[in-house]
Amino acid sequence: MSATRALEIDVTVPRRHFEVSARLRVEAGERVALFGPSGAGKTTLLEVVAGLVEPARGGAHLGPLQLSLPEGKPGSRRLSSRVRAVRPTPGAIAEVSLVRQPPALFPHLDVEQNVAYGASLPARVPALMHELGLLSHRRARPRDLSGGQAQRVALARALARRFSVLLLDEPLSALDASARAICWGAIRARASEEGAVVLLVTHDLKEAQSFGDRVAVMDDGEILAVDGPSQVVAAPPSRRAAEVLGYRCFLSVVAPEHGRAPTVLTAAVDPARVRIGSHPAEGWVVSGIVTSSTPDRSSFEVTMAVQAGSPVLGVVGGGWTADSTCDISILVDRAVTVGKELLATVLTPPVVASDRPRHHAAGRHSSDRGETAIR
Repeated sequence: MSATRALEIDVTVPRRHFEVSARLRVEAGERVALFGPSGAGKTTLLEVVAGLVEPARGGAHLGPLQLSLPEGKPGSRRLSSRVRAVRPTPGAIAEVSLVRQPPALFPHLDVEQNVAYGASLPARVPALMHELGLLSHRRARPRDLSGGQAQRVALARALARRFSVLLLDEPLSALDASARAICWGAIRARASEEGAVVLLVTHDLKEAQSFGDRVAVMDDGEILAVDGPSQVVAAPPSRRAAEVLGYRCFLSVVAPEHGRAPTVLTAAVDPARVRIGSHPAEGWVVSGIVTSSTPDRSSFEVTMAVQAGSPVLGVVGGGWTADSTCDISILVDRAVTVGKELLATVLTPPVVASDRPRHHAAGRHSSDRGETAIR
């Protein structure tokens, strides 16, 4: 087993349209999924850890070992605007194993030779080839493989060496569900054997939640939230993080003024956590008019329009009203007549924005900048 050390990332990397600026600590043996849309800066963060990109500030450290060097530091490489260096730093070469979406196999080597290339644990090669279903293709060249087979070869190659950090950049996108399950099992087993840090880049929330011990939500180069797989979705810390996580409905409520500036709270609404009827002890109760009722597999997705000024029950303090007109989606087991007036309860909605001081906003920070505190 490799020495157990935490990975610490604190970097700034200029990009064409935004700056990747992020801080993250990942404990030894921990798996963290970097989730966000394409172009959010997830791969850039992985490339910094792999020593392939030089940050303008900061770097990645594995315990006392520096994996990346900022531009201009002794031993670093200045990147030309036309030519990109891909030579990783010595620290990253020794400690990091990387699997990218393009398999990048050696075309002149067969499957077994590709898997064995650079293997510091050669005894793993036949076991991995058997586990990942590659033995029958051991003498095939990369040009003769399907996309899924090539990805399995790249994964086997990465797992056949010692590593303290395993970086996975959408490594299984070409595989079917059965093959993916086998590959995830191999990844978990080998990472556990090594006591390694694992960072996964994905834009599939289900994959991020099923694989990661924690999920880090990224957008425009910032880490907006880091939490457990269920907690990060149940309680996003900002509206921006909630939108990246897939929330589309937001309900804003305003408190009575009583001679001072009004307080406005905005909550993210998950259609699966809305119940028909009034249940003020369980959440926020709103009324509205049904504008659509659409089949969704065996259920129906009902859209209810809530008008600005409508009373909202269940908010602490009472006397709250909807601050603006919005649509709320509800999943129900039968169709609802369009035009019908409904009462619905939004179950314990997470507050994602507030004009009140931070320590008053449902006991949580709610910044949209994404300067997330990492535990």
